[in-house]
Amino acid sequence: MAKPVILYALNDSKAWSIGGLAATHGGLDEIGIKHKIAYGDIKDKNVSNVIAVFANASRAKNILRRSMYGSIGGQGMGILAGIVDANQWLKDFGILTSFTDQYTLVIEAEKISSVEVKDYYKILKNEYKKVPEFNKVFENFIKVSLWKAAYR
Repeated sequence: MAKPVILYALNDSKAWSIGGLAATHGGLDEIGIKHKIAYGDIKDKNVSNVIAVFANASRAKNILRRSMYGSIGGQGMGILAGIVDANQWLKDFGILTSFTDQYTLVIEAEKISSVEVKDYYKILKNEYKKVPEFNKVFENFIKVSLWKAAYR
């Protein structure tokens, strides 16, 4: 994926920076490199805002580019909007999508020890006013929660 490029030139007729900006802009266009242009006084809020917005968007894009989205299970309740197009996410955002069967979650959660579960239950009781009674259902919930927290 291409690196983010922004071209900036100050509005100064003596420096003729518009010429350099125009030549660079044309060259990048010819070879197909996408870029943003900011032109004017850097103290102008509109110009500095263009640069700041581009920098923040570039930062977010770079964070996403190094991300992975994990999809556990299949399409939920027949809702099409919940389906990820893995190829589109990779192309548009640089996010790799990994698919895992939902039963994998059960198998992995079962590996969490009873000691860890009970210790975590004690933490919950100390931190919250009311906690459900400790039973098999809540134990499984804690195991899944601990497993998810370990793989974030």
